[in-house]
Amino acid sequence: MKFIKYLLVYLSLVFVLVFTAEADWTPCNGPYGGNVSCLAVGDSNIFAGTSPGDVFISTNKGIDWKICGNRLADNNITSLIVKESNIFAGTLEGVFVSSNNGNNWKPVNNSVLVTVGIFCLAIKDGNLLAGTNHGVYSSSDNGATWIPMNDEQMAKLLVYCMAIDSSYIYAGTNKGVYFSQNNGKSWVKANVGLQDKPIKSIAASGWNLIAGTTYGGFVSTNKGANWVPCTTGLSNREVESFAVRDSLVIAGTDGGVFVSVNNGIDGKSAQIGFFSDEFPENQWNGTPLFI
Repeated sequence: MKFIKYLLVYLSLVFVLVFTAEADWTPCNGPYGGNVSCLAVGDSNIFAGTSPGDVFISTNKGIDWKICGNRLADNNITSLIVKESNIFAGTLEGVFVSSNNGNNWKPVNNSVLVTVGIFCLAIKDGNLLAGTNHGVYSSSDNGATWIPMNDEQMAKLLVYCMAIDSSYIYAGTNKGVYFSQNNGKSWVKANVGLQDKPIKSIAASGWNLIAGTTYGGFVSTNKGANWVPCTTGLSNREVESFAVRDSLVIAGTDGGVFVSVNNGIDGKSAQIGFFSDEFPENQWNGTPLFI
C-alpha cells in the first residue's frame, strides 16, 4: 500500500516484470488518471485500485485497462483482495464488494467500520480481515458483519499491513510488528531488532518474515522473535511493498525495485526500464509480476 506523496506523479505506475534470463520492465497501457495504490489478481483478471477512488480491470494481462463501475470513494483505495467470486476494496470510507468483476459495488460496513479507515485486507481460514486505524476486524460472512480481533493494545494501533503464516497473523502497525496465534484474542509485540516505528509492508517467505520500514528492510528467521537488517539492497531505503513466490522476494522501495532469491535475506536492484520510485502493492499473475 502506498499513499500519495506528491500532488502530481506519473500517470501510471503499473508495470510487468517477466523473469527471463535478465529482469526487464515494460510499461502497461494504463490505467491512467491517478496513482495506482494496490493490485489484486482473480482468475485471468487484474484489478488496480487508484486514487481518487476508481478501480480498473484488465482482462489481457495488463495490455488494456477499463474503469470498473462508479467511483467508490472520494479518496485513496488502499487495498484490493479477491475472495472466491467477490472482489473487496478497502478505502478510508470503509469496505466495498463487487460480485461481478467490479461492474457494481456496494458498501459492506457495519457501524464500526464506517468510523475507521481501512488500510489493508487479508484472508485467513476463509474469513476476511481488515486492518484499520483501530486494530484488526474480521468478517466470516463476506463483509455483512464485522467483529474486532483486538486486545487492549491492538485496539489503539493503526494496522498498515498484514501477513498470514499458518496459525499466525502478523500485523505491521504504526508501532512495529505484532502477532497473534489465537485469532486476535491476544497480540504479542515482536519488535526485537526493530524500532517502534511504522511497518509499511510485511510478508512471509519460506521460514522467513520480511518487514519493510521507512529505514530499511528487515528479516526474521524465527517467526518474529527477533529481526536483523537485510544484508544488502534494502539498507536505509523506504520499503513500501513485497511480492513473494517460493524463495523469490520482490521489494518496491523509494529507490526502485529489488529482487532477493533467498527469502529476503539479501537482494539486488532490478530496475531495467523502470523509471518510477512510487510503488503500489504487488501481485503475481502467472509468470509476470505486476507492480
